[in-house]
Amino acid sequence: MIRRLAIEDILGNAVLNLPECHVTIRRRSGLGHSDAKLVWQPEFERWVDFSMDAPKGATVARIRLVDGEVAELSVEATESSISALPVAVGDTGMIACRFPIPAPQHLRTFEAAMAQIRATAAWQWIRVPAGAAPVRHAIEQLDAQERLEADRINKLAHQRAVEAGSRWAGIAKRNRAGEAFLRPRPASGTPPEGGGAGAGNALPGRSPGCTLTFYKLPGEKLWVRYMRADKRYVVIPVPGHPWVGWENDLPPEVGRFDPELQAYVLDDVFRAMEALAALSSTVKSGRSLAEFISDPCED
Repeated sequence: MIRRLAIEDILGNAVLNLPECHVTIRRRSGLGHSDAKLVWQPEFERWVDFSMDAPKGATVARIRLVDGEVAELSVEATESSISALPVAVGDTGMIACRFPIPAPQHLRTFEAAMAQIRATAAWQWIRVPAGAAPVRHAIEQLDAQERLEADRINKLAHQRAVEAGSRWAGIAKRNRAGEAFLRPRPASGTPPEGGGAGAGNALPGRSPGCTLTFYKLPGEKLWVRYMRADKRYVVIPVPGHPWVGWENDLPPEVGRFDPELQAYVLDDVFRAMEALAALSSTVKSGRSLAEFISDPCED
């Protein structure tokens, strides 16, 4: 009877002041989720239809909103305390009017009962209409954000794939280069016979003060690397040591023998350093040939 009184009172209003809509629209994404929090004021236009005798839990009436959307109305009398309801988005909105059952002292007259119901009624949106302009706009923004995020994820995955491919290509290239260093290579020139550069200038064309690097290789081979005054790096035998095995230790991939300079000119200094270091039992550096002339590789 109390619920019926409340329904009659509500439906007797030609104008209905609806509460604000508060809803959070959440979209799951590849990086977690995106939220859009909305608050707006729907406006009542008119009643579409209603049923005074609608059972508990059923729709009492349908409301047409000013923006053309439709919302259903439920009315419930409850003995428990009224708490907030979760709000969702649906094709059709739904609003609930809930009120606690008045105490007996408020039921002595119709006027007292209605005054208590009006004073304690809580209007809450349970579903907001998906067609409402604020909801459509928020969903469009989330869709656009989701597309941008998916594009960023795809670009990031592509970049990582390219980087991984480059790393593997680099590893494969280094492996091939390592195999090339260990394989005999055809000579790119004819080195001098005998004792190398020891007969005249020990380090011809050397840039003043440049560092000398000595490599001790199997077979008592000793090479020295230095930079010339013309900024070119060269390798020659340590003075007094012959050109032996240079075609294996210094393959064409890293440089070439220059008959005019009587030295092996390094076109790729870093690969040459890697090649010689990989084959050497000892590598030492210094500023003076005298530091090594007795035994360049003595520890």
